[in-house]
Amino acid sequence: VEMPQEEELKSKIEPGLEAEVWEIMGRYRIQRIRGSSG
Repeated sequence: VEMPQEEELKSKIEPGLEAEVWEIMGRYRIQRIRGSSG
């Protein structure tokens, strides 16, 4: 299974952040991102 969207998500998600990614209809969406600045 190819995941081209995964690369886009990785570029948006920086190391040290916890993000929940849900696979919806073949698309990956970032549900919520937790960072130290919050």
